[in-house]
Amino acid sequence: YSENIYTALSARAWDNTGFDLVIIGTLEENYATSLPLAVSDLRNRFGQPLIMIYSGVYDPLIVQNMTAAGIDAYVHKYEPVHEIRRVYEQLSKGEPCVSSIFLTLLSYPPIPPST
Repeated sequence: YSENIYTALSARAWDNTGFDLVIIGTLEENYATSLPLAVSDLRNRFGQPLIMIYSGVYDPLIVQNMTAAGIDAYVHKYEPVHEIRRVYEQLSKGEPCVSSIFLTLLSYPPIPPST
């Protein structure tokens, strides 16, 4: 969908449409509190699809809370096509997935604040 998640939720043209996968391409400023609610609304409205976040924003809290928030995949928008295919194949098997760039970022210890 070309607009934000809230516009997609309000579009009546999509009522009673079942999707296998819904991709969230942007995150709202207050996504930490709004994302689980938005994911729940998407699942209820569109027939319990898989939910993927496709974004350049890395947030380790999203990775840590994927299950609780109902997110099935978290993919960096600059991943190569073969990585996107790997993620989709893993999702097709019912396994949640985090893309390679985000896994690499997650494996590095945080940079301590400068003093």
